Parts: sequence; C-alpha cells; structure tokens
Amino acid sequence: MKIILAAVAVLACLILCHSGSGQFLQPDCGVVPNHFTFRIKGGTDAAIAANPWMAYLYTSSAFVCGGTLIHKRFVLTAAHCISREMPLKVRLGEFDVSSTSDCSDSQCLPPHEEYSVETAFRNRLFTMQLGRHDIGLLRLTTDVEYKVHIRPICVFVDPELRSSVEAIESFTATGWGVTDSGKTSRILQRITINRLDRSKCNRKFRQTLLQSQICAGHRQGDTCNGDSGGPLITFLNGTQNRYVQVGIVSYGSANCDGPGIYTDVLYHADWIQRVVREDEIKI
Repeated sequence: MKIILAAVAVLACLILCHSGSGQFLQPDCGVVPNHFTFRIKGGTDAAIAANPWMAYLYTSSAFVCGGTLIHKRFVLTAAHCISREMPLKVRLGEFDVSSTSDCSDSQCLPPHEEYSVETAFRNRLFTMQLGRHDIGLLRLTTDVEYKVHIRPICVFVDPELRSSVEAIESFTATGWGVTDSGKTSRILQRITINRLDRSKCNRKFRQTLLQSQICAGHRQGDTCNGDSGGPLITFLNGTQNRYVQVGIVSYGSANCDGPGIYTDVLYHADWIQRVVREDEIKI
C-alpha cells in the first residue's frame, strides 16, 4: 500500500434506519476486540486484531493478493487474483508476516492459521481487460473456527441499502501491498481513501466505469500492487458497532498515485449469496 505520508485510518460512519442482522450475509460479523495495539510506520498505532477478517493469499512461492473472511467457509477477493495455473493458499489471523505471533506489550495473539482452497469461483461476467465484475470467492476445505484474531467482516445483502452505501464518502483500505520503499509491507497497512466521481476514473483510465465499480483515491496515497483483493471498509454505527466491507481493491495506475477502481460488493450480493447458499445446501 503506497502511502506518501503516514495516514491514520478513519472509518466512515454509516447510520442506517434498518435494524437487525438480516441486512448482513452473516449475523455475527464485523466485531473486533479493542485492547491490542502495535506501533507501525510513522508512529501510527494500528490495532493488531483490528482486522481479524483479513486473508493473506499466497502460492508456494509468493504473496499474491489480499482477501477477507466473510463466512466460515468463504474468503472474498478479486477475480483477477484467481488462476487455475496458480493454486492459492489462505492464511488467516495474520498481521506481521515476519513473525509467528503478533504481540503488543505482554499480550500476544494466537498464531495465524493456514487453509487450503477447495474451490475457487470467479464471477462469470468478469473481464480481465476491463476489470469489470472483478470479484471472486474461495471455498476453504474446512470450516473456520472464529477466534479473537479470526472473524468474518460484514457484507451487506439488502438491495434497499444501495442509496446509503452510495452516500459513503470515505473508506478504509487495508493490505500488505507495495509501500514507498517499493517492497510489499510485512505489517498490515491501512489508509483512508475518498469516493470520487466516476468521471475522474473514466478520464484516468479512458474507459467508462459501470455502476458495479467504485472510483476512489487520496492525494496522500492509494492502494498499490499487492493490495488487490483487499477490502474497502466502512463503519456501521448502530445498536452494535460493526465493520462492513463495501468494496474490493481491483486496479489502479502503475505508479499507485490514484485514483483507483474498486468492485462494489453490494452490487454483487446476489452472486455472493448464490455461491454461499449452494455450498451450504451441499454441506
């Protein structure tokens, strides 16, 4: 994640009139502990367990993409991260890839956990050339047991929330992508980016964005190589505070100076539910 100046991630506050957990894919989602902290670049405090849904996708030889745990059996990512020639493995509960356990003072989280992928799904409308419908799901070989450092993020499935989601002006993006040093980060990074009018991305990339895509960026940095598949997150302030994924990092400019294009998750909620529900029936 390329950050020109250290940024403190500030989640957007989304107040919805809808109540209950029926608006989410999973009822017990988007909740994190608040007592773990860890110092990272620029003196910014980042909670080591603040993103327990983050998935580190890799092959036997290299880190590939980010992703998010959205269900006990499924990880959400970008379609372009999935390839038959490059079978992925999934690591959950990761923060600092250079350490086995992540600690803050005398408190340490349990070690990260490794999962194999049983089946990979790419949205059938995905086009590599234009990056449209850049969304995929990874079905894990075994169910995930939720713990303090491994939990699912919320995903909206109620289409009536469309106008509320489109009104969100800023997001937090997280990932282990390329930083100013030109190398992927060993510590999970985060940055606040703002929603931009689609016309800015239309001009930048010389194409017309669809309603299924989000244009976003920030003058102090942007998501970069390696952040692909990771989330755009907002904060839902209600009877129980939750974090909700509204976008997926898709692609941007070669030098990572923004703006970037992100896949709209709610737009693809029906597809996500179909894949997950068909799997639940099989189980």
